[in-house]
Amino acid sequence: RTPEQMILYVWIPEETCREAGDIPFLRTACEDWLLRLLGAPVNALSESFQNDHKDTREQPSFSLQEPGAVVLTRNGCLYREERHAFRLRMPCAFPLINGHSVNGKAGYRGVKAVLDLICDRLETADRAELAAHVLLYSRQRQIRAYLWENGLLAFLANGSILPRQGTTQLPLSGAVPFRAPASLEVTIRMSDGYSVTGMGLKQGITVITGGGYSGKSTLLDCLEQGIYDHVAGDGREYVISDETACKVYAEDGRYLAPTDLSPFFSYLPGNHSPHCFGTPHASGSVSQAANIVEAVYGGSRLLLIDEDTSATNFMIRDETMRRLVKKEPIVPFTDRVSEL
Repeated sequence: RTPEQMILYVWIPEETCREAGDIPFLRTACEDWLLRLLGAPVNALSESFQNDHKDTREQPSFSLQEPGAVVLTRNGCLYREERHAFRLRMPCAFPLINGHSVNGKAGYRGVKAVLDLICDRLETADRAELAAHVLLYSRQRQIRAYLWENGLLAFLANGSILPRQGTTQLPLSGAVPFRAPASLEVTIRMSDGYSVTGMGLKQGITVITGGGYSGKSTLLDCLEQGIYDHVAGDGREYVISDETACKVYAEDGRYLAPTDLSPFFSYLPGNHSPHCFGTPHASGSVSQAANIVEAVYGGSRLLLIDEDTSATNFMIRDETMRRLVKKEPIVPFTDRVSEL
């Protein structure tokens, strides 16, 4: 009778994913594959239950997560080691009669239809796709281990498609594939014999330059998304960044809790201490300084900064500005970047 949804759990034995041949059992990849296999069909089945001539509460409804372009651990499908099985989690609502009592027969038919659909999808699934999905994820994890062991912060494979279609995460058709400069090329060899060549960004300061619409921001956006592992066909399958990577930009008007901004401010107006400064409406320079301090204290090892979304007076102060403005409270980022 209440509008709160119940949860339907469906258990899938781990043998379902171990039948794909000689592939490593990587639970996150298998969880993701199951959601991609079952999510859309289950949601489409639930939509087919709905009837325009009846109230929505008179029909059963089920929902299952549908993954996007990245491989993540999601609560829609989790592996439980104690049961050696994957648990599907589906919010559901059973049909009511006249809005006050459960329609048992319709509810039973709905659950049976969902279970039959899941069984059919699992029985007809392409095991080669599962093997390829897990193998790609395994290679991505190996690249992350390589970065950590060799002092690299990011890797972009040659041939990657970086531009997206508008505001979507779909690769742009006809885009120019990425090609690493020879001075930054590295080759990573996998345990299965596969090797991939691309650009390896070392620890330290890396500056990306180019004219307008040359792809600087696009490259930076892909490095930002490189903390996630992407699925085949995304174009960024082998764009891998340190998992602590954080994009930093100016957020004019953001709320700022008391924060130590002394690395970037010698003093603040109104006799406010830069060692403990907070405001409900930060300026562009204050917000960007705070974002850097927060990222560093949060453990980030890779800061990504785009000139287009930065506060100019915070980023740099050349000799002309130093002569014109004698008393400047801001310590520009370029004066601190080597220390970072």
